[in-house]
Amino acid sequence: MKEPASNSRSTMVAWSQCRGMLWGIAFLVSTSQVKAQYNVYHPFPDSNAVWGMTSGCMDGQFGSSAYIQNYYLGDTLIDDRPYKHIDEIYVITSSSGGCYPPSGLGSGYLWDDAINRKVYWRSEFSNQDTLLYDFTLTLGDTFVSCINSCNMLWLVQSIDSILIGSNYRKRINFDQSESCASFSIIEGIGSTHGLTMCPYIPFEMGSILRCVNVDDSLLYNAALCPDLSPCGDLTSDVADIFQDLSNRVEIAQNPTSWFLRLDCDASLLPMEFSILDLTGKLIFRKEVIDVSTSISISSLARGVYLLRVQRNGALVVHKKIIKL
Repeated sequence: MKEPASNSRSTMVAWSQCRGMLWGIAFLVSTSQVKAQYNVYHPFPDSNAVWGMTSGCMDGQFGSSAYIQNYYLGDTLIDDRPYKHIDEIYVITSSSGGCYPPSGLGSGYLWDDAINRKVYWRSEFSNQDTLLYDFTLTLGDTFVSCINSCNMLWLVQSIDSILIGSNYRKRINFDQSESCASFSIIEGIGSTHGLTMCPYIPFEMGSILRCVNVDDSLLYNAALCPDLSPCGDLTSDVADIFQDLSNRVEIAQNPTSWFLRLDCDASLLPMEFSILDLTGKLIFRKEVIDVSTSISISSLARGVYLLRVQRNGALVVHKKIIKL
């Protein structure tokens, strides 16, 4: 027997109401999952992390630009607190001679106080911590940090979350504009202007965090800005700037069991020669003041290492070496 139309309509209404309830439940579950992740503090990476940034400045119609990297050198204990030793590479990629692109705070030590959700910085020339990031800020609070060296106070405009990997992380926004120059801080990532970069208003100078790599895998990529890929190495465009320099530096006997020999032009001196393991931990550092220098690596265990030669903070040589 055919079902009355009124009963059909009642069934459809009931099903529609049920489906609406199911969607509502799914939305609440999804929102609860996001809030659960949001409420869990996400600390900075444990090891082998690299931040890649670009900065620039304008002087009238002419500008200069730079590429900057911050990377872990290893762990250390200071006053019984676990710090990450951070180094900085600063490379001028183009220069008009009229202005100097901003850089970060240089080398130093980062302490992530996960219990209190605050991050502190200590320079290599100081014995005191200064606040770098505060992830307890609420709407309307003022951002005061050691990276606020441009003497500007930023007001918290909104607080939300951002999906990084498989987790949502807290993001505190000081700028509501949707551009790659907007300013926010993100748990475990840092500032969208760079790890220790001053948040300038983008006018005649500024910087952008392009990417963060952990264990040679991309963790964060600026959604509105082109990525410098790979984040862990200088791009070919940047490397070309220093091609002439690297051609004037020769690293001999690689692979080797005993000595590395470095030969360079006298015009490049002094330089700094460093060997790191593949996690970024500094093994050896030496100032090079002679055109020919032999460096013993006989005490190193067999394996692959990273060799870096820097001049005035700029990367001249970056390559892998093999200890036999």
